[in-house]
Amino acid sequence: KLEGHCRLFVKNLPYDVTESELGTLFSQHGKIREVRVPTSFGRSKGFAYVEFVRSDALRAAVEAKPAPTLRGRPLRLDVDTASGPKAG
Repeated sequence: KLEGHCRLFVKNLPYDVTESELGTLFSQHGKIREVRVPTSFGRSKGFAYVEFVRSDALRAAVEAKPAPTLRGRPLRLDVDTASGPKAG
């Protein structure tokens, strides 16, 4: 399921999360190509995309134990397969 994919869909984020904050959190798993936090009315929608350079970095992030947290919030991670309504 993870093979060939490099983009992570991260949910349950604080509304004031920054791209640099996420980049710092996930860079421990591998080199990041891009972090994108979609916003609405000036604040995060509570989710983001983290794109890694290599798919093995994505695998490391998804399989990390314990699962990553940000400011005490457990983050929910999914592989973004670029299909369906959440793509983009």
